[in-house]
Amino acid sequence: MRVTDYLKPVLCRSDHREVSVEQPGYRCVAGIDVHKKMLAVVVRRPTGDSVEYIKRKFGTMKRAIDDHLAAWLREQRVSEVA
Repeated sequence: MRVTDYLKPVLCRSDHREVSVEQPGYRCVAGIDVHKKMLAVVVRRPTGDSVEYIKRKFGTMKRAIDDHLAAWLREQRVSEVA
């Protein structure tokens, strides 16, 4: 299943304000923006009554992805990546 099947949007594009997430299947998820020389990764996870966003950049070489990115996503307890 896709991430969008589990989650409702958190940010409203028109005014960028957060709305509450009340869906029972809510999980810690990550989005990856792929560039030629770097990957921009944002992890979105619940923290009590709010949502926390963690941003980090990684290289695009195989070792950077296999060692660093994969380990960081496991450390953050990410269940799905889009």
